[in-house]
Amino acid sequence: MIAGLKPYPAMKDSGVSWLGQVPEHWRVLPNRAGYKLARPGQIVVNRLQANNGLIFRSGIPGLTSPDYSVFDVAPEADPEYLARLLRSPIYRAHFRRIATGLGTGSAGFLRVYDDDLLETAVWLPPVPKQREIVRASDQQTDALRIALAATERSISLVQEYRTRLIADVVTGKLDVREAAARLPDEAEETEPLDEIEAEGEADETGADDTDEVPEQAEA
Repeated sequence: MIAGLKPYPAMKDSGVSWLGQVPEHWRVLPNRAGYKLARPGQIVVNRLQANNGLIFRSGIPGLTSPDYSVFDVAPEADPEYLARLLRSPIYRAHFRRIATGLGTGSAGFLRVYDDDLLETAVWLPPVPKQREIVRASDQQTDALRIALAATERSISLVQEYRTRLIADVVTGKLDVREAAARLPDEAEETEPLDEIEAEGEADETGADDTDEVPEQAEA
């Protein structure tokens, strides 16, 4: 025990035979875990999927796997605006150009290294303008989300009605004979296509075989 430090009130088993007990509120992690702590407001990037837009602003504290990089954001940038900018098609294409690895399209492993991410140029408007852009983007997204939810609800209702209607017909709860009787009669038989074509050719000639062809004047 170090002199001057109060003993911890509660201890727990570390889970490692040679380490013994540790204070109850301490966390035990392998020395080479490779995990990174992400704090709210930081930018988290999946280095294998940066070209697919897997870049976001951390909203909660937590740990990321070794395939992720965590970056602090400079005061000149709004974290949410920066994350959305880096997910835009022009930056995703840039990350694909500088990535190394194997794979085509959205498949494969195309790694973007931290140095390449940090050297990527980002042109930013003033912070108030960045936040205004984020708010406008949210408003448009909310409108689309509402419309999508309404469309999905309509589709669900139609499918539910169709299922119930089929069940009622099969079980005899709905008598469709009266509705079937009101269906229009079959259309009259149409004229064969070859006869129609023959009539059309005759109309195009515009002349009768008995018509006399006027003689040409002699020169």
